[in-house]
Amino acid sequence: MSKKRYVDTKFWDDEYIVNLDPSEKLLFLYFLTNPLTDICGIYEITLRRISFDTGFDKDMVIKILERFAADKKIYYIDGYVYIKNFSKHQADNMSVQRGIERSMADIPSKVFEQIKKIDERIKDPERVEIRGYGVKEYVRKKILDRDGSKCVLCGSEENLEIDHIKPIREGGDNSNDNLRVLCRKCNQERNREYYDKYKRKETNCDSLSETATDCDIPNSNLNLTKPKLNSNLNSNLNSNAESEDQEILKYTPRDKELTDILLSKVRENYPFLRTKTDAQLVSDYEEMNKLSRIDGYTYEQIEFIINFSQHDNFWKQNIRSVTKLRKQFEELIVKAKSKYTAKRKQIIGLNT
Repeated sequence: MSKKRYVDTKFWDDEYIVNLDPSEKLLFLYFLTNPLTDICGIYEITLRRISFDTGFDKDMVIKILERFAADKKIYYIDGYVYIKNFSKHQADNMSVQRGIERSMADIPSKVFEQIKKIDERIKDPERVEIRGYGVKEYVRKKILDRDGSKCVLCGSEENLEIDHIKPIREGGDNSNDNLRVLCRKCNQERNREYYDKYKRKETNCDSLSETATDCDIPNSNLNLTKPKLNSNLNSNLNSNAESEDQEILKYTPRDKELTDILLSKVRENYPFLRTKTDAQLVSDYEEMNKLSRIDGYTYEQIEFIINFSQHDNFWKQNIRSVTKLRKQFEELIVKAKSKYTAKRKQIIGLNT
């Protein structure tokens, strides 16, 4: 479901807009209306995406952004766009204000601090922690009370999460009968068992050996060519979370599943690493979602690269988090293509 952004016809008569050249007008309008625009006027977008959508080269985009920043209109900060006064032009009602507060709570603290220096009117939002995909807080409390605030499998009272007995991706829902309390350890173990039972059959990952150079190609028909950035970028978001007055989730069950797969493999290789907190896990789930929603990769490609990175002696030492995975993803694809093409030139989809 697409979002709707309305632009007043007076936009073209605005004194500032009138004095911009055509390229600057187009880019200004793009920042107001592109698919990643958020209700609070602060959102993550790459320079590559901006360049791809508008047809301007990267240097031109940077040059125009510098003018917007000098004019105190639009700023580009560590991969985030901040449109000054954007939220001021939104509807003045409680639903919209709650939506703005929720969106601002998801902005990285480092970026938010820089925005506060630019605009003193910006205040710290209340940081919201999401636990249990699609489960509202009052339902979560009800399930915790019902299960005695402890894991139903091991009895632990620490790091509790709400688990879907029948996963959402298999047709499960958020009814009370389909929810239960698990500790993080049991929940991750359950996800690992699910992955072993189903996903290895689909991707033939049992053939992966300790070193990627000796393994067969998992899912030989997999195409590692990146899809066009503007195709179905938002299709992986929760379809019920597009309305501004609804609770907006930043990750899907598939993002959570892939994150758990990566972290379980990292723990197998490095058991001494600390267990992540709930807030850190949520941040990882959201970062995994960005690989698909913002960077444009398919979940099948992401899972392939996770397996590649954790079975390669060099990369498994360097990819120990979702943040690192996303940062190195393009290079990982190049390395995977190169390594597998050298061994399996006839495999469809791995040619450059």
